[in-house]
Amino acid sequence: MDETLKLNVMLSAVNDIQKGSSSSAENKLLELIRVCQSEDHAGKNLKFIIFASALAKRFSQACFQEANLYLKEYELPQIELFNLMAKKFPLIQESGKIANSILAEYIREKQAVTLVNIGIGSGRQEAMLLAELAASKSLPQSLTIVGIEPASHCLAEAEKLLSGISSSFGVAFQFHSFSKCIEDFSDLDWIKLKSLGSNVIVNEAFSIHHVKDKKDDVLKKIANHLCPAVFVLTEPHSDHHSSDLKQRFENSWKHFGLTFDLIDQTDLTLIEKGSLKAHFFAREIEDILGNEESQRVERHETAFMWIERLKRAGFRVLSQNKASYPLKSPGITLSRHEEFVSLDVHQEAVVSVMVAAIGP
Repeated sequence: MDETLKLNVMLSAVNDIQKGSSSSAENKLLELIRVCQSEDHAGKNLKFIIFASALAKRFSQACFQEANLYLKEYELPQIELFNLMAKKFPLIQESGKIANSILAEYIREKQAVTLVNIGIGSGRQEAMLLAELAASKSLPQSLTIVGIEPASHCLAEAEKLLSGISSSFGVAFQFHSFSKCIEDFSDLDWIKLKSLGSNVIVNEAFSIHHVKDKKDDVLKKIANHLCPAVFVLTEPHSDHHSSDLKQRFENSWKHFGLTFDLIDQTDLTLIEKGSLKAHFFAREIEDILGNEESQRVERHETAFMWIERLKRAGFRVLSQNKASYPLKSPGITLSRHEEFVSLDVHQEAVVSVMVAAIGP
């Protein structure tokens, strides 16, 4: 079965799902999964199996189990998977460098800075930022980092890592943490956050799209409570926010197809490539296509959609037309747009970096 026919089978199944014809959709997806498994060579059909499994999750345990038996052969321990993403996935590396270069420009001008990170994880991006500032001899005398992250063990790792680095560089350092999602902040949380320092800058990377129906509210509170000198947002560039299943399927097929093409261009092993696709990105695809509307959390938006939200919240969106962001990863190119820059694969935007501010 050629790729065009396989895609048409999935589109037909999507139409069946939207019409409520679950039995017809299940039969098509199960047959597609079995055909893909029988003719697969070196992961060629992995994308089809991942997407068919995601669609089937909502109604067919048989399809889901059939696909997962196949996907297990690409499984790696969770810690290895996250290390692969952080250290070897080009879109994470290059977008982090762009965001850090923007943040560094604002930090260089200040003696004391408060950096608020929404979704700080274990603090890897901030560690690279400190190293960059140290290399250019532009570290601030005093640095406060505020980590917002629901996983408390990640916050502990971030504090340990960044405290050690700051101490080695001779920077007066404070770390404050909020172990919750930003959309769950109470009024007291916002008041406390506002009190933690001046010269505030805000960073978020691949995090704020998880906010379901409170994105505008969260952005307005960041603007009104923190009044950041700069707010850097790094987000996947695709509309998976739409409630229309067919639109989400078509957008995610394109977006993750480009992402998978980039993975194939890396020097990772076949198992590592398959694991990133089948056990990292497949979880996002499963959420986008397989969960009911009220349960979905992977609500990616295009830069154009985010920019409209930022403006509604009271931010000014800053141009990056004159900035220089050299890329070192093959397979990725940089495009400058009027109000954002994008990392592109095959001349299509996959990740966008936006910069906004409050005040003059």
